[in-house]
Amino acid sequence: MKIAAKCTIDDCDKDVRKGRKHCSMHAGRIHRWGDPYMLKRNSPGKYKTCTVDNCDDKHYAKSYCRMHFTRFERTGVVGTAERLTAVRGKARFIVRGGYVGTYHPVTKKQTFEHRLVMEKHLGRLLEPHENVHHINGDKQDNRIENLELWSTYQPRGQRIKDKIKWAKEILELYGDGDNIK
Repeated sequence: MKIAAKCTIDDCDKDVRKGRKHCSMHAGRIHRWGDPYMLKRNSPGKYKTCTVDNCDDKHYAKSYCRMHFTRFERTGVVGTAERLTAVRGKARFIVRGGYVGTYHPVTKKQTFEHRLVMEKHLGRLLEPHENVHHINGDKQDNRIENLELWSTYQPRGQRIKDKIKWAKEILELYGDGDNIK
């Protein structure tokens, strides 16, 4: 390596390779962070910051910090919690497992959208032992034509219409059960 001169950065007396202006340390800082005076990774200016007003957190994705990005992905709204409460009841978001989540208008809690669609179809709240099955397996297809009401009484996962048919067969076979010991 031929030494051509000294680094052009003030107060740096390190040698520079031929054809270069900066020593390897300052050249690396310029390459990594765009600033030859940046001393370490977490120095101000190293990371982009969130674009939401009054948020100085580190950029994560789509110009937002992790919290604002997560809010945007779940609800489509970025901002403070007060703005989020304004959209409750209308917000749709994807939850773990790939299901669509929303806010229940009666309980005011998060729920799965397919359960809410079935409750509206039935005109009542679902019982704890009832669940809703997606016929085509697409967890985000919440059309009523694609949903079936299942019961989790023993054995787990039977269609209600199948259970009614079974119950009629049992009643036909055994009657009301008074003569059975």
